[in-house]
Amino acid sequence: MKQTVARFCQWVLLGSLGAMAAFAAAPGYWMELESRLLLSLIQSGAALAAGLGLGGERGQKIRRTARLLLAVYLTHLISLLFFDGEFGRHNTFRLENWRLRTNLRPFATMAVYWKGMRRGWVSKSAAVINLLGNLLALAPLGALLPFAWSRMKKIAPSLALGALCIFLIEVTQLLTGCGSCDIDDFILNFTGFALTRLAVQPLRPKLDRAETEGGENC
Repeated sequence: MKQTVARFCQWVLLGSLGAMAAFAAAPGYWMELESRLLLSLIQSGAALAAGLGLGGERGQKIRRTARLLLAVYLTHLISLLFFDGEFGRHNTFRLENWRLRTNLRPFATMAVYWKGMRRGWVSKSAAVINLLGNLLALAPLGALLPFAWSRMKKIAPSLALGALCIFLIEVTQLLTGCGSCDIDDFILNFTGFALTRLAVQPLRPKLDRAETEGGENC
């Protein structure tokens, strides 16, 4: 019974993620933030049920669960960054006004938000959402990456991959017209990613021990 429920959750999860990807490609796609949060919570629950409920050793279950949660996170992240009209994204896929959408001066955008907030040009909520949102955007990737693949159990490869992903996101947003290429976004994204990655590092040896014990029991 447990295996049946787990497999059902797995197929429901994969089906919902596939449907999200299909709808995101449609013109005029948008999803309210409240609906997205609720859907992501339901999908994360399905990922946990499928990952932990299916057979395998403890280490295998942890790795599978991390990969399913990563699939949920990446699907929503890509949707938000490139397709969701609720966040001002549009499917233009063209390079226009690229100079106006590029900032290569570190901390320049953060300074604009800070000054704008102090002088009343920008609301505090807008500044906090922008800065805190960029800080937290890649944090889940830092938390899940070392548990999803054994090659990412060391800090250096994880940080290198995280930096590459953020760089590609910024460049792709610029080229597609779905956002800007801002060094401050890179700084905030990477800071959140790196801090989370470092925070979960003490837990990674437990997965190694679980995999070792599983191999000995076989």
